[in-house]
Amino acid sequence: MIEEIRQDYRDMSGAISYLLIAKAVEEGSKMPASLWRRASIY
Repeated sequence: MIEEIRQDYRDMSGAISYLLIAKAVEEGSKMPASLWRRASIY
């Protein structure tokens, strides 16, 4: 049970990260390089 919840949470946070990165890519050069580096860590 707990393992399922943990897996759902992992999938959800992965999807959120993907959406944030996709939005950042869309915005392109408006995003500071420091944020790019921070995003690439995750």
